[in-house]
Amino acid sequence: MEENNQVQQPQQPQQPQVVVQQIVEKPKKPIYKRVWFWILIIPVVLIVIAIASSGGDDKPNAQQTDANGKTIEAVQSDNKIMQGAGTLGKYQVEILSAKRQTTEYTKDELILVTYKWTNNSSNATSFLIALDEKVYQDGIECTSTIAGDGETRKEYADLKPGATLELTLAYELINTTSPVEVEVGESFSFSDAQVVKTFTLQ
Repeated sequence: MEENNQVQQPQQPQQPQVVVQQIVEKPKKPIYKRVWFWILIIPVVLIVIAIASSGGDDKPNAQQTDANGKTIEAVQSDNKIMQGAGTLGKYQVEILSAKRQTTEYTKDELILVTYKWTNNSSNATSFLIALDEKVYQDGIECTSTIAGDGETRKEYADLKPGATLELTLAYELINTTSPVEVEVGESFSFSDAQVVKTFTLQ
């Protein structure tokens, strides 16, 4: 009887168990291990190396020697524009001549400009790397091209310190009447110095 008299208490519903998952953050990569960092830094390093190797003296020695030990006169000028020949950093540059030519098959009108340059830096380098040449007609840049006469592309040839080289580059003329202006500056340089020369077409 005592058991039946006991009041049965209602069972309380069980609380649902909440599982808390701890999110573990992955450690961030150091900046030097990121791809974009190297994409940005490599061009900067290459430019700095190029500037350092090219020197940057605006006032070279009055006398320099070529690969054969012969003394050559360096054109010195405090002006930024030098007519025909001059020294750009550690490179001696001269614009020798320009000749008009018509291509055999396409009949395009070209101007063939001959340069002479000496590498007076301490490292071997090429005309294409050391110097930046441009040709203009009526203020418009003429596009560089290949003359098609089989001449070796000497602008790619490295010169050792003290060596001198003559090379001829071809450009497409915009017209056959306007004078042609040739400008040469030093690549990877903050200097505005240029060697310039103007040719009249014949």
